[in-house]
Amino acid sequence: MNPPQSPPSQASSHFQLEPIPAAILADKEVKRRDAIALLGACKTGCKVIDEEVMLGGFERGSVVGISAEDEELGVQLGLQTLAHSLCEGTVTSGLLITPRPASVMLAGLRDAVKSELEAKWCTKDTIRMKLRECLEKVMLSCVFDMDGLWEHWQIRLRVVAEKMIAAGPRGNKY
Repeated sequence: MNPPQSPPSQASSHFQLEPIPAAILADKEVKRRDAIALLGACKTGCKVIDEEVMLGGFERGSVVGISAEDEELGVQLGLQTLAHSLCEGTVTSGLLITPRPASVMLAGLRDAVKSELEAKWCTKDTIRMKLRECLEKVMLSCVFDMDGLWEHWQIRLRVVAEKMIAAGPRGNKY
């Protein structure tokens, strides 16, 4: 005799899922939006861009796509917005997801935060301290595009092949 099967939607769950009423979900969404609205829009720190181009800034809690002729412009605008929000104190943490190398993104963010701080504070010690505080609030996640993934595996295969050759025919552990 076969044991009773779980419904298809819960077949992979380790625990039974109970439906959540739409009224509860709607209430949570309203509270989330109200909390975001209290913080206001995310701004770049450049009044002309914020007011004339962005009509007040980026809406918080939203994913934004920036279409520009030069890809760097979109990246710089995003980094500047994050830097301004960190220095302003309206953001307590940030997550930066990119296929670009960490060193490139961190250098760009560091430069944007430093520029923002130089516009507000005078002493180098204060800038150094605030720069560290701001950068510690940001997590960086580098994702691979297909080219990066292939490059990663080619390097890994080359290392394994070199170890196999060095180990000789009897010492092959790979």
